[in-house]
Amino acid sequence: MDVLGGDYSHDSIGDGYDLVWACATLNFYKNDMDSLMKKIHSALNPGGVFVSLHDGLTSERTKPYEMVLHMFSSALMRQNFGFDQGFIADSMLRVGFKSVRSRTLITTMGPMDLDIGRKAK
Repeated sequence: MDVLGGDYSHDSIGDGYDLVWACATLNFYKNDMDSLMKKIHSALNPGGVFVSLHDGLTSERTKPYEMVLHMFSSALMRQNFGFDQGFIADSMLRVGFKSVRSRTLITTMGPMDLDIGRKAK
C-alpha cells in the first residue's frame, strides 16, 4: 500500500490502482465533484474500487447533529463544504462507476456516510 499526498484538483493521482480511499477530504472539491470523480475513475484498474467516508447531511441539512455543529462555523462565513447525503454516490454514478453502495456508519465523529463505487471490469 502507498499513500499519495497532494491536491486532487491540480496534482496527478496516477493510475493502475485497485483501490482508492478518501476520508473526509473531498469537501473542498464540492463544486467540481464530477471532474474529480472522473479523475479517480480513470485512475482505477478495471474492477477497481473507490471508497469515500464523509459527512452526509439529512433532513434539510439539520442532521446529523454532530455534522451540523461541525459545519456551523464555515456556514457563518458563507462557505458551504457539507455534503447532502447521496451527493458523492450520485457523482460516482454520473461519471461511469458500474455500481455504488452507500450506508451510514456510526463513528467517533458521529454518523458518517460510506460510499463504495466499483469500476466495470
